[in-house]
Amino acid sequence: SAQGYTEYGRFLMYANRNDEAEAQFQKGISIDGGSIDAREAIAEFYTNTKQLPKAEQAYVELVQIQDNSPESRLELADFYNKIEKKDQAIATLDQILSDSPTYVLARYKLAEIYLDKREPAKVSEQLDALLKINDEDTTALMLRAKLGLQQNKPEDAVKDIEEVLKKYPSDRDGLFLMAQARLAMGQVDHANAFIADLDRYHPNYLKTGLLKIQGAFAADDAQSALRLSNDLLDKSNTVQPDADQDTSEIQEVRIRAVTSRGLAFLALGNLPGAKAELEKVVQMSPRSAAAIVNLAKVSVAEKNPAAALDLYEKALTMDTQNFDAMSGIVASCIKLQQTAKAHDRLASMIAANGDKNDVLAALHYLNSTVFEAEKNDAAAETELRASIDLDNTYFTSYTAYAGLLARENRVDEAIGQYKAVLDKRPSAQVWTMLGILEDGRGNLAGAETAYRNALEITPETPIAANNLAWIISENGGNLDEALQLATMAVTKSPQSAGFYDTLGWIYLKKGLNSPAVEQMRKAVSMDEASAKANGIQPNAAYRVRLGMALAKYGDKESARREVETGLKNVSMLTQKEQTDARNTLASL
Repeated sequence: SAQGYTEYGRFLMYANRNDEAEAQFQKGISIDGGSIDAREAIAEFYTNTKQLPKAEQAYVELVQIQDNSPESRLELADFYNKIEKKDQAIATLDQILSDSPTYVLARYKLAEIYLDKREPAKVSEQLDALLKINDEDTTALMLRAKLGLQQNKPEDAVKDIEEVLKKYPSDRDGLFLMAQARLAMGQVDHANAFIADLDRYHPNYLKTGLLKIQGAFAADDAQSALRLSNDLLDKSNTVQPDADQDTSEIQEVRIRAVTSRGLAFLALGNLPGAKAELEKVVQMSPRSAAAIVNLAKVSVAEKNPAAALDLYEKALTMDTQNFDAMSGIVASCIKLQQTAKAHDRLASMIAANGDKNDVLAALHYLNSTVFEAEKNDAAAETELRASIDLDNTYFTSYTAYAGLLARENRVDEAIGQYKAVLDKRPSAQVWTMLGILEDGRGNLAGAETAYRNALEITPETPIAANNLAWIISENGGNLDEALQLATMAVTKSPQSAGFYDTLGWIYLKKGLNSPAVEQMRKAVSMDEASAKANGIQPNAAYRVRLGMALAKYGDKESARREVETGLKNVSMLTQKEQTDARNTLASL
């Protein structure tokens, strides 16, 4: 029977016996030329084996034998999309909707394609139409959540995904997207809870491994990211295609696992390893601008901005909307001291995107970075204002503008900019920056409130936790709370010398002299290494506080040595730190 030949053909296809598989599919069609299943099977076979002209013909024949039905044309559009013929896919879908405006599957696919093309207005057009048909459409809500993530609005995405998970608590795509959103918000522990649910309900889903890798990178744990990448690559090389994960999806995971391995090598300083892996990705996906951008990062790490610039230019040629390529071009030009070229390239990009305010806002922001490199803060400010005027949701420009104002000691204006961001979209990062500014101008109550708000949004925010711990310890607060916060900061960001200094200081305040000395020694050691590597003076205050801890511990000789070393850079010490240093010496 046609069905028997078709099923045997699928078995042979999964076993990579392609010539035999094709013969079986052809036999099935010869027995029953009207068999949809047989024709779909051979179309899928030709697609997977990259025989694209034959695949297209097979899908066209499917449309013909199904009387031009919306369902058959949707399959044709999906094929065009898979082979990167997006314009033909869009044209096919538009024709379907012209004939059948309420055919939601075509609108879903159109929204997905426009998401890939980064055309948010056209995505929203499809979503509005879908939600007008059914305001509880969970697929539309998921697509809107993806748009929110793409536009760096993870909080909005979470709201939509929550509605989906209320109805379908174990929904695979909902759990996956929620984990992504939580990672984007910096909520690693929250994300891990959803990743655990994915493992529980969908143990064979390969893409869960990608989330685990993303979580490792978010936690600055490149070694774990490397291990997880290797595990996922091994798994992707052994798993068999099925109804839930077809050949193309498995290949996508494989490519992303190799990419992650390359980026992990890069983070670990293994540049030859990174280059080898990321070059492999370019070979595996030669039409991918993102692959070229990642390879350019190796050239940046090699301190070869000319090579990086060439790669970023190539990536932008492949994808004219790739912001990473745009920003890479600008950064490379700045490194090469070719700021005039950077301005020229940005002018060209601005001209090419004249009708896209969101893109223009990002480009004006990039132009501000060029002016900053030229020490032209007035022009940089003009560009940032233009960016904000074009898109008042482009928060990067708000925070950059606030940073510029703070550098110019226009602190009140800077605080106003941060508050403008917070009015539109509260975020832990912006609350933390506001706390730093309030702290700097002596408004400790305002700083404490800001840091607590940051931690309420993202409990794992190490800078907010560290700074709040310091304020509490210095102003008669609850030392147990301060210790908990400082410990969390060190755990989340173990490469920060200042966090160890804070932790040691709180131990000292609690009368725990031995752990105080231990943590402060770490702070001094890490700071010395960093200062040497960057050609700057080490932090004298860390030495003074270590000396104070050693004095309390009873090691007077070491205490004197540390305090005197700190006083050699007395100009780096605050008045209070100088007083503490002299009082400690007097007590020895």
